[in-house]
Amino acid sequence: MNEYYIALALITIVLAGCTTTGNTVFEDNTIKIGAILPLSAGYGSQNGFNSLRGYQLAVEEINSEGGLLGRNIELVVEDHKGDDTKSALSAYRSLRYKKVDLILGPNYSPLGQAIAPIACQDKSLIISPAIGVKDFAPTCEYIFNLWPVDYENSVTLGKTVVNDGYEHIAVVGSDQSWELEQAKGVRDGILSVNGTIVEYIIVENKASDFATEATKIIHSNADAVIFANYGYMHLFARRLRSMGLTAQFYVVLLDNSRKDPAQGSFENAVIISSFTPTSKFIEKFEKMYGAKPDFPADSSYDALMLLARAINKTYSLDSKTISHHLLNLDKFEGASGNLTLTSTGDVLKKPVFQTVINDTIR
Repeated sequence: MNEYYIALALITIVLAGCTTTGNTVFEDNTIKIGAILPLSAGYGSQNGFNSLRGYQLAVEEINSEGGLLGRNIELVVEDHKGDDTKSALSAYRSLRYKKVDLILGPNYSPLGQAIAPIACQDKSLIISPAIGVKDFAPTCEYIFNLWPVDYENSVTLGKTVVNDGYEHIAVVGSDQSWELEQAKGVRDGILSVNGTIVEYIIVENKASDFATEATKIIHSNADAVIFANYGYMHLFARRLRSMGLTAQFYVVLLDNSRKDPAQGSFENAVIISSFTPTSKFIEKFEKMYGAKPDFPADSSYDALMLLARAINKTYSLDSKTISHHLLNLDKFEGASGNLTLTSTGDVLKKPVFQTVINDTIR
């Protein structure tokens, strides 16, 4: 009998140090939140670094104010190594193995589209800060997106180019899902206002010299080129300028990670973007890191803050409980601006037009 009570006491001590709410385990007085990011050198790593800084800023603020439910947040980061689906799925499974099912990211549309159906089966909550395709968040009730669907922005950009007076427009996209959707949006916008597309080029989503495609655009006498091929548009723009094209450039989303390697080719380019950090966030970010935030630091910060507020409001780490709370929200005033939350887990907000002036996006 004494041995029974001793064993029971030991079990009680062990359980006191490790409790569970939903599927997320409390260990060492922390709440584990996962983050799937592209951090390896190369494709997308700068975006991943920007996201990580946004997450870390949010964690620092939350923990300094007492954490969540009396526990500090521990950010568990997994690298998805660029726009690589297998690596992203491996990162997701690694988080699940570590008993983490509240997850931020990933940052690229094909990766989110691959993870979403599996997360739905697992009932893992996913909040991405940077996926802009139509069919990601609506996959199921556990999938959320803090970046607006970019298709409507692309339609608007197509209309804008025609309304600006350009009569021979070339469109460049790629076979990557987000980039293909934006190329179609630009095309739909141009045609909706009776504009003329002289070249509609869809390239493979990989590095190339783009000489053949650039030659087609030059021979088409294009007076404007719209870039929707985010991943390698800097190489395409450099090729066009090196071949003497003086056409006006327009871009669906441009940040410093693509502007800088373009080596001045995007000077005077007009951009439509949903990267709209508030002045308050910029000030906080600069104070912590000594640099201005770049895409998608603001929406990454918001993704973690939105999750944290839902946890505090529901007093739960259960994915279904948090999901139900988020789906019933209407508004969220965040670091990335005033967001309208939809019934499918997406957000709406007004885009901004920017221009590259003196090698600076303004």
